[in-house]
Amino acid sequence: MSGKIELVLIFEKVIFHVLVYWQMLVRWNDGQQGPASIFGLRDGLLLPVSDESPSQMA
Repeated sequence: MSGKIELVLIFEKVIFHVLVYWQMLVRWNDGQQGPASIFGLRDGLLLPVSDESPSQMA
């Protein structure tokens, strides 16, 4: 039973961090393309892909 509870807690932490991180990226994306492109290049799995692909930075 405790194994399931631990998994749920870890899952909630991960979801929370992804949401906060995603909001930060969205804010950066609105203002300037730089940081969002860099992070988007590294963590493409977590981000919805925008029209401008982060691969321009490579």
